[in-house]
Amino acid sequence: MRKPADTVALRILHERKKSKLSQAALADRMGIEPSAISHWESHRREPSVTNLLAIADAIGCSPAALLPGVFLDGDEVRMARALDAAMAECKAFREALERASRVTRADLDAEFTL
Repeated sequence: MRKPADTVALRILHERKKSKLSQAALADRMGIEPSAISHWESHRREPSVTNLLAIADAIGCSPAALLPGVFLDGDEVRMARALDAAMAECKAFREALERASRVTRADLDAEFTL
C-alpha cells in the first residue's frame, strides 16, 4: 500500500516546485490551461500517460520521478538519464524530419542550382 504522501499529485507538485515553476508557467510550457495543473496537484483528476510525459518534459525531470513508489538507485538514475537523453535525440530527429518533409522541390532546385 502506498503512503498517503506518495501520490502522482504530490510528485507533480514537488517536481514543479523543485523546478521553480508556477502552475501557470508549467501550463504555458505544456500548452494547456493552468486549471488542469491545479486539478492534478489537488487530487481532483489524474493526468493521462501522455500528460505525465508532457509534464516531465516541461519540468525537465524523468517521467519515473512522477510515479508513486518509484525510487531509483544510482544505476537506475544513470539509465533513466540515458533513456531521457535518447528520447530527446529522437524528438530532435523527428522534428528535423518534419522540417525536411516541408521542403519542396522548388526549394531544393533553388538550393542546389549549379
